[in-house]
Amino acid sequence: AARDSHSSDERVALNVLGWAGCVIGLCFAQGGGQRFAYVSLVELESGDIVWFNVLASAVGDIRSPEGARSTIDSLLREMPERAEVAAQ
Repeated sequence: AARDSHSSDERVALNVLGWAGCVIGLCFAQGGGQRFAYVSLVELESGDIVWFNVLASAVGDIRSPEGARSTIDSLLREMPERAEVAAQ
């Protein structure tokens, strides 16, 4: 499952101004978009979760094919091979 949020152009501009204010000691930077996704590998006979991974990031965009592919690649990068799971 994945959840993605994005900042409007206005919010991005406000964030830039907020960070610029930090130079004079008056910071009011706002948070931006977020990307959160998780994946699990379940052993079907027992129902045991044999592997789980979470991705939380402030950058990325899963609305595009490239962004979705990048998110999936990041999530599955550490997934164990079939033999590793069988050995558990």
